[in-house]
Amino acid sequence: MELQALATERFARPSYRVVVVDDDPDDFLTVARLLSASGQADFQLTHIDSAVSAAERLASERYDVALVDYFIDQSLGSDLVSTLGGMDSDLPFIMLTGSEGAALDNDALNSGVVDLLEKSEISTQSLSRSIIYAHSRFQFEQQLRRSRAELKAEKEKAEAANSAKSDFLARMSHELRTPLNSILGYAEMISLGIGTQSSEDVKRYGEHIHKSGSHLLALINDLLDISRIEANEYKINPATLRLDAEAQAVADLIGPTAQAQGIHLRLDPSLKGVRLTADPRAFHQILLNLLSNAIKFTPAEGTVTLAASSTAATVRIYIEDTGIGISPRDIETVLKPFGQVANPFSKPRDGTGLGLPIVCSLIELHGGSLTLESSVGEGTTVVVTLPR
Repeated sequence: MELQALATERFARPSYRVVVVDDDPDDFLTVARLLSASGQADFQLTHIDSAVSAAERLASERYDVALVDYFIDQSLGSDLVSTLGGMDSDLPFIMLTGSEGAALDNDALNSGVVDLLEKSEISTQSLSRSIIYAHSRFQFEQQLRRSRAELKAEKEKAEAANSAKSDFLARMSHELRTPLNSILGYAEMISLGIGTQSSEDVKRYGEHIHKSGSHLLALINDLLDISRIEANEYKINPATLRLDAEAQAVADLIGPTAQAQGIHLRLDPSLKGVRLTADPRAFHQILLNLLSNAIKFTPAEGTVTLAASSTAATVRIYIEDTGIGISPRDIETVLKPFGQVANPFSKPRDGTGLGLPIVCSLIELHGGSLTLESSVGEGTTVVVTLPR
């Protein structure tokens, strides 16, 4: 029984759904008679007797091959083929004609048909072969088109990755060189005794060195974090946290920076009483990165607000600013590693473009999500949703 089933499956005749577009019912009956005698395959035929009806039905109905009369409804079948897309359509076309001539052949083939058959010369064998060939060739060309599209997409992806890598290396060279030059410069001034070398001078030089060193350490930490996250080596240890306490701790760190820039950092009363489960270090970094980013892109006299809402299952944290904002089309870019965009309202900003991607990754590690809404000149709202 198994051998019989295998043999039946192996030698089962293929089946093709064929639509015949011809306004002459006798021509359709001729095609049906010829194909019914074929021993190569089974052909399921559908007859459409007008070009208008064919244009409507073939746009939605699915067939394997279409046989189209060269003249139909006092119009050219080649026009119908062209309208339906020719070689770029989802259906291979075979043209049937009662005439002959080079001009007719060129017109038919230029419209996108796979084959051209003269009605007076077709036979069961030639018609069957033409249908099977048209279907096989069409499938091959479809696969070839898909392969080319996939290769093109992979090429563009590789080029984009290479471009991002080059941009990142160039940016990192600048980002690392700037604080290092500052550190080396002020250290050299101290070691060579340049300047008055008063206690105030030494203190000022030391402050510059400390600031540059802190900036350099932050850059290195970002690189290490993104590397650990991408390698799936960043482990979280959840604990119960009070949102208002965590927010206040971050505000204490960046409050002086906001105040120095003339920006009002506001902690909304909605933070009180909200508890959530998260890794303390990772959550601290999420708030610190988002608030620092908001302050960085908010001009003097602007406001950055941290607020929250909660349900039994989730906590939502809102970071709203009255800053320069970004175009909605650039949101996807800034959420990718190394992604930075130009803004006509801003000066160039320091940074590697890793802050938001790190935040997104840390939030995903907690099973949460981040959404960003922004408009140029109107500010930005970031919403972090975390399970409780």
